[in-house]
Amino acid sequence: MTLEEIYQKLPIPLQQLAVNFAGWRTVRKNYGGKFRDFLREAESRTFWTKEQISAYRDQRLQAFIRHCYETVPYYRKLFRNLKIVPEDIKTLEDLSILPVLTKQHVQDNFSELISEAVPPRERILIKTSGTTGGAIHFYTTKQAIQEQWAIWWRYRRWHGIQFNIWCGQFTGNRVVPLAQKKPPFWRYDFVGRRIHFSPLHMTLENLPAYIQELQVRRISWLHGYPSLLSLLASFIIQNNIELDHKINYITIGGENLLQQQKKLIEK
Repeated sequence: MTLEEIYQKLPIPLQQLAVNFAGWRTVRKNYGGKFRDFLREAESRTFWTKEQISAYRDQRLQAFIRHCYETVPYYRKLFRNLKIVPEDIKTLEDLSILPVLTKQHVQDNFSELISEAVPPRERILIKTSGTTGGAIHFYTTKQAIQEQWAIWWRYRRWHGIQFNIWCGQFTGNRVVPLAQKKPPFWRYDFVGRRIHFSPLHMTLENLPAYIQELQVRRISWLHGYPSLLSLLASFIIQNNIELDHKINYITIGGENLLQQQKKLIEK
């Protein structure tokens, strides 16, 4: 029996404990280590000129290309087959000499795409959401994750989102067993300050409960897949529901944002 299968069979109070333990691990992984240093560095670049940003981008690109050539078997072989060296790639335009790395390439060459410079104990296996047809698994590192989250938080803080704001999250997390027929169709992560709303229970019959929970908790920030957020927005519009509090921020991830979805969410 998998951990997810065990979770699905737990009573709600124990599921809540599990969600908060997972939230604690996530906060520790994403915001520990060098996260604050990365955030300070990212925010220090806020008012850089276009020339400074371009120079920084190209410097990071060149370092990354050399890292791939020297430590990743797939790229070492590719560069030799193409008869090129890392010095041939200095800017974004130079990347055109490399073939596009497709999802199929990643799946077919998984082991060859692992950097030899990263010890196995430091590798973290993650995957894409899979909403576009099949998730891709790949390795990253704790430091790379923390730098990624620092960039995201720079963007969020630009727009006024702070760490203490609670977020209503609409993603693919199966936090509520499908067999559950009555609210709550969500679970609380007090450590990460998130309410995880179940995507599996967003039916016409259940959506009023979702909206009531958002209003009771006065959630001003929603994050999630555009498909789920636009479903919620469409229900609110079609039923002429007047929210008694303001939703100030909506951020998206996991899927491309279609123009029609954007219009629904904004409205």
